[in-house]
Parts: sequence; C-alpha cells; structure tokens
Amino acid sequence: MIAAIILASGSGERFKKNIPKQFIKLAGMPVLAHSIKVFQTSLDIAEIVVVCHESFIDQVWHLVAQYSLSKVVKVVCGGETRQASSRIGIECCKNAEYVLIHDGVRPLVTERIIRDIVDSVKIHKAVNTVIPSVDTIVAVDPDGFIEEIPDRSFLRRVQTPQAFEYNLIKRAHEKAIIEGIEDATDDCSLVLRLGHSVYAIAGDEQNMKITYPLDLHIADRLIQLRNHSD
Repeated sequence: MIAAIILASGSGERFKKNIPKQFIKLAGMPVLAHSIKVFQTSLDIAEIVVVCHESFIDQVWHLVAQYSLSKVVKVVCGGETRQASSRIGIECCKNAEYVLIHDGVRPLVTERIIRDIVDSVKIHKAVNTVIPSVDTIVAVDPDGFIEEIPDRSFLRRVQTPQAFEYNLIKRAHEKAIIEGIEDATDDCSLVLRLGHSVYAIAGDEQNMKITYPLDLHIADRLIQLRNHSD
C-alpha cells in the first residue's frame, strides 16, 4: 500500500497575504486542492494524509468535501518545523509499505513524476525528485566572499515528492530525534544520515513551489497552457 503525505503547515510569511498560500485560489481552486488532486487521480496512491496548522483543519476537510478528494483519510495538526510535520504524517501511515511526501504548495506535480517515483522507490527504497541547475551555484563564506564554485553538471535542484520505504523513513526520523536533529528541511537528508543511498529521478521545471505572489501568476499561466494543450 502506498500513501501520500501532503505537507501544508506553512504560514506563508513570504507571500504577504492574510491566509496561507496553500489556500489562495489558483485557476479557480485552492493551491492545496491542486496539489492533492494529482495524488487523488493516481492509480498508485491508496490514501492521502494532509498535515496542516491546527487552525485550518476544518478548512482542509471542507476543501476535501468540496473537490471530492475521497482518498484523504486523515487531516492532522502539524509540528513547529517541517521535520516535525513530516514525522507526524509518517506516523499516520503505519499500514503503508511506501510513502510519498509532497509540498502542499507544489500544485503542478505531474502524473508522470508520481508514476516514476513509485516505480523507483520499490527498487531503491529512497528516491528524490530533482531537476538540473541551469544557474551556476556558489558557496559563500560568513563574510560574504565566494569560497567555492561547484561544477553545476553534478548539481541538482530538489523538488517533491520524495518517496521512501515506510520502515526506512520511520527509522531515519527516529535516529534524528535521538541525535537531537530538529530542523531538517529535507527527508532525504535524514535517510542519508543512516548511510542509505537516495536515488534521483527527473522532476519537471513546471513542478514549481509557490513561494512569492509572482509564482502564483506563473502557475496560473502554466495551468492555462496545460488545459489548452489538453
């Protein structure tokens, strides 16, 4: 059984709106609904858990009913950090053999990505979605000076979903707690700390994260283009 965990606890401070960005309308539907819908329609996904701020649990359930997102089985209160919210979501999926963890503000994830990552996690047990870095990346020291310019041909930008064998990601989070790690922003980094490898599949440039108001306008246009091509 494969479960999807949708992380939607963010406050959206950089978005500068009165409500979190995951509830802002995008092409007539909340960003979060777009993010969930792809997992809802995927034949690979059996159930969905949404992790959100306690103030918005009822709003998420309303959204689930309004858009017939029947695979959502739980809406739970997140933690103070992304790591904590991810761990809470994982603990809600005890019957799953594999879990996919996805940002609730990545509404343009595709069926192809979900299919590829599901196929890969059954082989590799830990998989990340990545895209090439088209820009040169520099490492800067605390004083603001460039100290290294890595070869970008080896660099990738991380997206979600990330996928894991359930027991592996559960063990990774348990080890993080024991070692006092509380602010990891990426689940794959916790798996790597176990000494387990993480496979990378190709993401999509359009699988963008809604972070700033401009992103919403870009995503809206991309949805229009997708609908037009369909």
